[in-house]
Amino acid sequence: LAVLFGGAVLPAFRGQGVHTALLAGRLGIAHARGATRAAVKTALGSPVERSAAHFGFERTGLRRRVRRDGP
Repeated sequence: LAVLFGGAVLPAFRGQGVHTALLAGRLGIAHARGATRAAVKTALGSPVERSAAHFGFERTGLRRRVRRDGP
């Protein structure tokens, strides 16, 4: 299982398919190393989520952040 998170593209290069190419490369490396499944951690509605959709990834759950005030 390959778990992918932490990808970014500089503003000057956004909208040109750079992240999709990076994701393809990372998935290729994972496959070459024996991964038969992969998961991508993204923010809801983010460009990363849209890039992942190009590869057939689907949202399987939502993680909500909870902040507690005080000690």
